[in-house]
Amino acid sequence: MPVKCTRCGVESEVAESFANHRKSFSKIFQLLCPACSARQRLADDKFAIFTSFVWGVVGLLFIIFLPEQSIGWFLLNLFIFYLCSILTIVPHELGHALAGRAVGFRVFGIIIGVGKKLWKGKLFGFDVTVNSMPIGGLALVAPKTLEGFRAKKFITVAAGPLVNLLIALFIWAIVPAHRLSLDALDRNVAPLTIFFYANLWVLAVNLWPHKVNQSLGGVASDGKQLLTAFTLKDDAIKTAHAGYFLAESSACHYVGDVKGTEEWVQRGLALYPHDRHLLMQNGLFLMDRGRLTEARELYTRLLTWPAMTPVLRALLMNNLAYADVLMAQDDLLPEADRCSQEAMAVLSAVPEIKGTRGAVLSALGRIEEGLPLLREALQTVSSPRSRAENACHISIAEARRGNRAIAETYLTEARTLNPECKLIERAESVVRSTLSGPAMNQSPIGS
Repeated sequence: MPVKCTRCGVESEVAESFANHRKSFSKIFQLLCPACSARQRLADDKFAIFTSFVWGVVGLLFIIFLPEQSIGWFLLNLFIFYLCSILTIVPHELGHALAGRAVGFRVFGIIIGVGKKLWKGKLFGFDVTVNSMPIGGLALVAPKTLEGFRAKKFITVAAGPLVNLLIALFIWAIVPAHRLSLDALDRNVAPLTIFFYANLWVLAVNLWPHKVNQSLGGVASDGKQLLTAFTLKDDAIKTAHAGYFLAESSACHYVGDVKGTEEWVQRGLALYPHDRHLLMQNGLFLMDRGRLTEARELYTRLLTWPAMTPVLRALLMNNLAYADVLMAQDDLLPEADRCSQEAMAVLSAVPEIKGTRGAVLSALGRIEEGLPLLREALQTVSSPRSRAENACHISIAEARRGNRAIAETYLTEARTLNPECKLIERAESVVRSTLSGPAMNQSPIGS
């Protein structure tokens, strides 16, 4: 039964009781939808990072000026424990990925943390992305076939916690027992001992069966997935298999491979013609091909389907709004405004949602409201093709404000990011229309 989020008012099938201690006493306990609880969790994690850093600094000050007090060592070791718990994320996710590859799953990559991308590279043959906020991790795996899915999933999920257990056992084997005692931390820094307890902590947290709400919905912990692996219904297995074709198509869409995007989504739809996520992906392909009317009709039809989660509805609303903007018809802008507003209400933390809302506001002439969202999306979205589109929308908005120099700068950035971007021609046309007026000598803002 859907419940209403006490913060944003959006109804959701999945909600979380959340203790928000920064509110007044009357608002301590709230029932939050996945999007709001994810934002709250991110805010609390940021606060935890800050306080851990403060603990480390205060601990050092105590050790320097009051070395006889054990509190300094305690605080410093608490900070080191937090750092060690972050370090356990990498081997944990590698365990999932290596096991997934061993059982025949397709491993699309490993993501460490959230926020802006800091580094992307290869590790043991896997694509690894490290983001600015070291909060959790994710191994992106999907089944190529349905054969033996339950057992393969159990092995893949179990491998992550198993790695943490093996690390803890290895440390226990090589470090004397007295050095693993918590008493050893009273007057000393023992990184290996702290790393031992950090792995045990991460092991316990991951094996605890619960669900973590993120911006795009709930994610079951390893423990919850292990408990349900062998009782999964056939529909859930087919949905996971459909996710394989969706992920392959999305990987092609990310790099601008329009042909690959279509081929993978059509292969998936041949097996699962009513899978909503595959149909949504097909709409992105249609927009890539410039078949905007077909894409809009598809999203409009999908929005009429029953039993839709708030997150899925928000994604569909966002895509419909973006199709309306690309069609450049004034009569479609009210619909784009309504849809992008609803999408932002549910998924305001997602860069692509912000970019669409910024494009809609700019198209409505509310450029001062739209530009900050477009600039933020340009800086935070990961796909070069999406960044190029945001740069084009900024260029168009700046040109309409009369800032030709700024508009040309963003247009150049769009060409660099993705020379094949279909919005470049439209942006060039708008910028050319300003040539009859004087160019304003300004430099880009927030670029």
